[in-house]
Amino acid sequence: MNTYLVLVGKTEELWSIMEGLTLWINKDNADDIAFTWANLEDGARWNKTTITMGYAFLAVLNRIDREGEFKADSKYKNLSLMLALWYKFAWNYDANITDEFDEDTDYGEEKEGDDHLTKYQHVFNLTWPRYLLAMAQQYDVPIAGVTEIEETVKKDLESIKGLKLPKKKVDRFKFKDMLANFKFDYGSVMGGHHYDVTRMTTAARIESSYDGKDPLSAEDIDALKKGGRIGLGYS
Repeated sequence: MNTYLVLVGKTEELWSIMEGLTLWINKDNADDIAFTWANLEDGARWNKTTITMGYAFLAVLNRIDREGEFKADSKYKNLSLMLALWYKFAWNYDANITDEFDEDTDYGEEKEGDDHLTKYQHVFNLTWPRYLLAMAQQYDVPIAGVTEIEETVKKDLESIKGLKLPKKKVDRFKFKDMLANFKFDYGSVMGGHHYDVTRMTTAARIESSYDGKDPLSAEDIDALKKGGRIGLGYS
């Protein structure tokens, strides 16, 4: 994700980036998301990455809203589908993610026997999809185009009624703070080629390996670049 563009790029360009990201995170694989790096080795980093991505999407929605295009007849013709796909993403992984940014004191009073969850936390544990639902509800923008979530969307839109959105401003959903928090924990690198094993030097792969050997041959690298897979066994 190009976070620089998320903050300062042209809205149409930001939307194109989000379209690509949205399709990637929602590739179907056995009725689930084919997030090939989901929880891979570092669950905490995966959690924070996906949460930051959710807030990046909110930042783009806010830009569209400020330009008067967050509406049912928006010039962004796939707006409803994009909302549905991000909802699906949150719906699939919400139970597995802890949201350290959840300001639950703002989300209603706890009830006795409620497992310490507030009214809106029962809709989503994560904060950003609750904001997504609230925006769609406030502006009467359908969340539509993904068949398997139709009934849960209706239920969650009803349950989210009363949730107050942050006041309107340029960084309405505090994406800059979210990104700064990510950088504080993991440095400035998010995405790019830095984790592409085929572009590492032999020395770098050896340094990162468990047995002090290069795990990839020249043939392996060539196969990966052509879209192939490598079967790894354990002895």
